[in-house]
Amino acid sequence: MENVVLVIYFMVNGTWVSGDLVLTDGWSSREYPTQEICETRRDVANKNFVDYGLEGESKAVCEPKNNWELLK
Repeated sequence: MENVVLVIYFMVNGTWVSGDLVLTDGWSSREYPTQEICETRRDVANKNFVDYGLEGESKAVCEPKNNWELLK
């Protein structure tokens, strides 16, 4: 198992900030068992951001779990 984390970032005052810190209700990171599954979910999230005019203000990124744990 690769354990990959899907992280939603929001642009706040010119800096990308994790949804875990900005909007904790519903925007927390989510762990997936493989990179492929995470990338599928990432693509859906990023398409939704474009569809709702949030491109450039929010983005979804797949991060290795071990890297993400270091940033928490």
